Amino acid sequence: MKRHVEIGCGNNRRDIEGWENIGVDLIETECTDILCNLGFEEMPIEDNSVDLVQAFDVLEHIPKVVYEQAYGIKRFDELYSTTRTKAENQLLDFYKKEGKFTDEELKTLKFEDFEEVKVKQYQRLTPFIFIMNDVFRILKDGGRFVVECPFGDEAFNRDPTHTSRLSEDWFNYFKQNDNLYADQGLVTCNFKMHLNNFRQYLWTEKDIIHTELIATKNSVASVTSFPAKNKKMIDTTDSRGWPISIPESAATEEQKLRRPII
Repeated sequence: MKRHVEIGCGNNRRDIEGWENIGVDLIETECTDILCNLGFEEMPIEDNSVDLVQAFDVLEHIPKVVYEQAYGIKRFDELYSTTRTKAENQLLDFYKKEGKFTDEELKTLKFEDFEEVKVKQYQRLTPFIFIMNDVFRILKDGGRFVVECPFGDEAFNRDPTHTSRLSEDWFNYFKQNDNLYADQGLVTCNFKMHLNNFRQYLWTEKDIIHTELIATKNSVASVTSFPAKNKKMIDTTDSRGWPISIPESAATEEQKLRRPII
């Protein structure tokens, strides 16, 4: 029996007669078979087991990037460095103002003198990429992913919970060839565009974008050989001090020394 999964099904799962139909949503409804925080949790569905995934009015609700507060462990001597970030200097200033250390003491800290310290940090998450990778994971080779999202201004802006707006060729970032994010190990899916068109809802001929993608697996060894979760990432900052996550192999020595402490 063929298998159909509708993510973000709500109360309107579009069942296909003669197929196994599975509804996935964050909210429990009469149509929900699996509860899942899409974009943040893997769907508890076997790899390569689904023929069709549908997402109607879903992807626009999945943020492209979020920063999750976390706590990291650092030693005081690691914070005192000529390559300190602005945030690290602020942390040292705090301890100085609290009367814990003088300027001279900060300059003479030794590794063995201090215990590890818990400091607040932020980790970058990419929920939109995560859900695209997860849909690809559960699809069979040649399986279809059908997406509909608001495209026009009125259609997108009318809902206050819409966060991600798609371009006309948004799917080009979810393939393996000629893709920076695939090279970095962030995008592990490989979709081929089968159909991409528009339809009117209320306002214009391009209110809604309808995209159908085909999962292409057999010809892409990197998808199975080098999954993102096995690629070591490091948290650092860009030139402005903003936190970013990049593959360790792509980081400069200076980036390896910087840590996004907030």
